[in-house]
Amino acid sequence: MKPEISIIVPIYKVESFLSRCIDSILNQTFTDFELILVDDGSPDNCGKICDDYAQKDKRIKVIHKENGGVSSARNTGMEAANGKYIMFCDGDDYVDQQWCDTLYNVVVKHQKSFVACNWYREFPDGSNRFVVAEVRDDTIQDTDYFDIFLLGLSGSVCSKIFSFEILKSINLLFDESREIGEDAEFCARYASLCDGFIYISRPLYHYLYNGDSAISTYRWNWLTIHLPLISIRLPLISEAQKEEFFIINYSRLYSMLDNVFDARNTQMTKLQKLRYNNKAMHTKEFKMCIKYGTKHEKWWIRAILKTHNYYLLYAYQKIYGKIKRK
Repeated sequence: MKPEISIIVPIYKVESFLSRCIDSILNQTFTDFELILVDDGSPDNCGKICDDYAQKDKRIKVIHKENGGVSSARNTGMEAANGKYIMFCDGDDYVDQQWCDTLYNVVVKHQKSFVACNWYREFPDGSNRFVVAEVRDDTIQDTDYFDIFLLGLSGSVCSKIFSFEILKSINLLFDESREIGEDAEFCARYASLCDGFIYISRPLYHYLYNGDSAISTYRWNWLTIHLPLISIRLPLISEAQKEEFFIINYSRLYSMLDNVFDARNTQMTKLQKLRYNNKAMHTKEFKMCIKYGTKHEKWWIRAILKTHNYYLLYAYQKIYGKIKRK
């Protein structure tokens, strides 16, 4: 018989944390699952750890492959999956004992719904841990995509449960060309096929904050990563919510312009940075955010922004900065 859930774990250089991750999954109160461990060419002992666990539990399937990145590993796991539902866990994270049970019971009751749970962010040494999203009185709550977005839960696939039938309906896979943001794109495309949205405010996933991870590493090209997500998410936002959506994204985009000029960006000349930002400001996504998300800005800044000319904005910032320092 096919399992109800396929749990996919992409694995690369997480030897110190892998056993905790696997044990937390095997100790779930929900037992009708297969665990697919995808060793993404990890150079340490991860592959052996996976094989040793597979010898002890018949629910475990191990796939060894050449390193191709987390998206490639997840896609490989999905190709091998047999479950009605798909869940993901990263190899250095771990999960609450009720993780599967809670999300599964909700999605079975609310078919074709986008189900997201709260989660913890914690440091490797256990020195600090905090809940990412708001804990509400109603543990399980009907909501909408914008609420999930505001809660900061629209991105990660690890706090979700996905219907394999819905995934197959559009052959939804992770974009292997993306350096980062593949989770957010995958979730948004899946959400566009859902009829409802459910928020589980109880934290059930433990995300290990790693300063060397892709999300934590400095990147100069956040604009390239973030701009396409605006277009993908926009159809999920109601008319009444769009202004706030654009205000939030404008604020993010503006800070990303400054990020390009961070001292850590040593691979671009000043002219290249100016051209990169100017090109970004001419995208349809940036133009929408300027048009609808800048009402809080002073009128002269709005006027500069509406030219979509970063050279002019940069000159203003430099002149204003000099005046302010006097």
